[in-house]
Amino acid sequence: MAIAEAELGVREIAGPRAQERILGYWKICGHTHQSSDEVPWCAIFVGAMLTLAGYNHTKSAMARSYLNYGRKLAAPEVGCIAILTRGKPPSGHVAFVAGASATHVLLLGGNQGDAVKSVWFSRKDVIGYRMPTALDRLAPPEPVTPPEPEAPAAPATPPETAAPPVAVDAPVETPPAAPAYPKLKDAKESWTVTGVLTAVFGGLLMWLNDVVTLAITFSGEILGIMGQLAPVRTLLGNAGVTVPNVGFAMLAAGATVALHRRLFKDGKPR
Repeated sequence: MAIAEAELGVREIAGPRAQERILGYWKICGHTHQSSDEVPWCAIFVGAMLTLAGYNHTKSAMARSYLNYGRKLAAPEVGCIAILTRGKPPSGHVAFVAGASATHVLLLGGNQGDAVKSVWFSRKDVIGYRMPTALDRLAPPEPVTPPEPEAPAAPATPPETAAPPVAVDAPVETPPAAPAYPKLKDAKESWTVTGVLTAVFGGLLMWLNDVVTLAITFSGEILGIMGQLAPVRTLLGNAGVTVPNVGFAMLAAGATVALHRRLFKDGKPR
């Protein structure tokens, strides 16, 4: 009864659309091609609920097919099946008994007012009460014994790879030596060279003062920035930063570095 009570409220859908829950009852009973929820389905509901509860059913959509189902009862019992007259034979109605009084029975069934619900019917209309028996139980499925798992195969041992034969007179290969790069003998000598070069470049600036000045002026005119460089040149001139002065400073600095490295050999390069 609990399974049937859980379906209370399922109702037909008016129009061409069908209630999928009702079509599901048909499929449970083996009628997989039914596409309408308006075909009388009281016997189909009883058959679907019996199947879900683990019992066989008559496999018929006719209510009176349950007159020969299970065990006959003389009086209604909650959970039994009641078969009623409805119109002329073979028409009828079938549902589950949910309660009873002296004159009426409360039936829970499908297609009662186009829905699954409980409705009181006169006991005069009942033509039979039937109760499923143990013989109506569905046969349990045969147990399936899973196959024993196969023992894992031992991993294949890869074949040993023989070393290639070595020729008797073959020369032994040796990795090439890393290339040698020239290194300065002493950091002091590099500072000496730097000082000498700085002094020479400063001397050239002093000697080629006019040429350097002309090159700077010519470059500025080509780039069109002489007007912008004029204030800078004036500022540098007022500060004494001229080409001869820069050359003299480089000459003096270079000579000082070179002499310092030669005279004080224990000095460390900065």
